[in-house]
Amino acid sequence: MKERPILVAGIGYIIGILWGLYFTFSIVLFYILFLSSYFFIRKFLKK
Repeated sequence: MKERPILVAGIGYIIGILWGLYFTFSIVLFYILFLSSYFFIRKFLKK
């Protein structure tokens, strides 16, 4: 991903537009779910 930052930014931009058009709930809920699952996996399954 470090080799193509413009491609990553472009894909993120397109995903953001599609998310805003077709989903009624906020993307913040998705981020909270993602971060909580990341910390759960990191804390409990790495031991």
